[in-house]
This record gives sequence, C-alpha cells and structure tokens, in this order.
Amino acid sequence: MRLAGAPSTEEFRKIQLTGRASYIISVPKKWVLKLGLKPRDQIAVRTLEDSSLLLIPKKLVKREPKKEAQITISPGDDIQSVVRRIFSLYTVGCSLIRIKSKEGRLSARQLAAIKDAARRNLIGTEVITESANEITLQILLSYPELSVQDILRRMFMIASSMHKDAVSALKNLDKELARSVIEMDDEVNRFDLYTVRLLKAALQDSLLIKEVGLKSAKESLGYRLATTSLERVADHAVRIAKNVLAIDRPIPDSLYQKIFEYNSIGNKLLEDSILALFKEDYHAADRLASELEEVTTMADGLLKTILSQKLDAKTISCLGLILESSKRIVEYSEDIAEVTLNRTVEKLK
Repeated sequence: MRLAGAPSTEEFRKIQLTGRASYIISVPKKWVLKLGLKPRDQIAVRTLEDSSLLLIPKKLVKREPKKEAQITISPGDDIQSVVRRIFSLYTVGCSLIRIKSKEGRLSARQLAAIKDAARRNLIGTEVITESANEITLQILLSYPELSVQDILRRMFMIASSMHKDAVSALKNLDKELARSVIEMDDEVNRFDLYTVRLLKAALQDSLLIKEVGLKSAKESLGYRLATTSLERVADHAVRIAKNVLAIDRPIPDSLYQKIFEYNSIGNKLLEDSILALFKEDYHAADRLASELEEVTTMADGLLKTILSQKLDAKTISCLGLILESSKRIVEYSEDIAEVTLNRTVEKLK
C-alpha cells in the first residue's frame, strides 16, 4: 500500500476482518494529521499495475492549478531563442505564456515570429491579447484531448505520407509536390511537442496516466522514443524533398525505379514497426529487426548504382544525400521495433 503524502519508509499493518465480509486496514495517524483529514472524509483508492494501492484524499484528487509564465525580451534578443523558450514552457505544461518587452515596443518581426511559431507548432494555442509591448498565448486544450496512441498514429500517417510524396516528387522532379512535403513538417512537429507536454503531465499526475492511454508510467519512455523517431522520419522526408528541389534534370527511369523500390521497403518497415508497437507483438518486431541486414546490403548496392551513372556531380551528390536519408528512415524503424522488444520481452512464455 502506498500512502499519498507519506514518507518513503515502509510500515506494516495487519488486515482486519470486520463483520462477515469486510476487510479494513488502519492508516498512520501522522499522515492523517499532516493532511488535515477528519472522520468520514473520503479517500480515493486506486489499484496500480503492480497490485499495490494508491490512497489519495478526495480533496487532492484534482489537477494542479494552471501554470503561468512570463518572458521578458529586449529588441536585440535572438527571436529563435525566444521561440525555443516558448516551446519549452509549452512542454512543461504552462497554460498561459506572456511575452513582454523589456524596453519600448515589441518589434513587428518579434510579434510575427511569435505568432507564427505558436500557430505552426503548438496545438491548442491561441493569441488572446496583443498590444504594443506584450503578447499573451493561452493553451486552451485540456488533458487528454488525444491519447498517446492517437498522437503516434497521426504522426505515422503524416510522416509516412511525406516520405512517399518526397520520393514520388523525384520521378519527374515535381517541385510543387516537394514543397508540399516541406510544408507538412510543421504538423509532425506540433504533435511531437504535444506528446512531450502530455507525457510530462502524466508523469507528474498518476491519475492521468491511464487517461492518456498508458498502462503505467514506465511506458512513457518507449512512446517518447517512438514519437521522436517519427519526427526524425519527417525531417528526413523534408531533406529528400529539398534535394529533389536542388536537382535540375530528371534521372533515368531505371535508376528512379531502384530508388523507389528501396524507399517502398523502408516505408513498409516503418509501418510494420508501428503495427508491432500497437499490438505489443514481440515476434513481429523481432522479424523486422532480422530483415534490416538485407535492407542494408540493398542500400550498399544502390549507392554503387548511383555512383556509376553518367550524371552531373550535383545530381550524384543530391541522390547520395537522398539515399542517406532513406537509410536513416529504415534505422528509425529499427528503433521503434526495439521499443516493442523492450516493452514485451518479459511477457514471452
């Protein structure tokens, strides 16, 4: 039995039978007095994954008060540094963030950058006040708007689509499609930041863990690694798209087909790794890890093919960078598979 607010030292107390079918156990007097509890006060009893009990006085069964923060900036401050600070405050659970000018007015550039960063990257965030020397951001979402699994599913769908579109853009050098891939990256970043905010909140509030779709607090690390991997997949899809934009002439169809086939395998591995994670399927994750050696050999052969082509140096360089990003996407699939292996190995019989 774990007593909320109690010291970490253990106390052993006997279970007593009262009446014919009821069992009772006393709680430490010091704990009761410390929390100001009285007879007939209610206590929430929660059964944890390890079968221990968590006791929480009803008056404490509530969310922490909304956090507020203020940032004071000067005209010469690096705006990207300010944006990173806003992101950090968002992820630690702040609900209201005020950005004030230390001297004079906020510049038009500062205001535009702050509003654009919030709109592009912070789910549930709105500008609620704006004046010459202050702008206030309010995070309107509550927990849990989305479960961790919901977020992971959406991130996978977007990152996978970005990867496919980036490779497709290479076929006929579809510059418009390549640019659309770059624009989609903000959506993945939004979900990644929201995941950090959600997981940190769950780790600080044991009542929130199951509400966000976790079985226990220890699952949070695995899901964080998985969302980070998907965010990196999206980043490499963007790199592929940027290299497509840098190529001036279409590549031979036969070469494109080889690149397409390799990336199709990579995308399928990514999908399989996510499915194994959702299903908690150790054997599927193990099979996926075994396939990676063959995929690595395939990448080495593809690099030799690219280098053997009679193409200009710029195109060869861009194709080499595209292949490098494609290989990294495969590696992130392996990272997600390892999360599943680590989560499920103890369940094997």
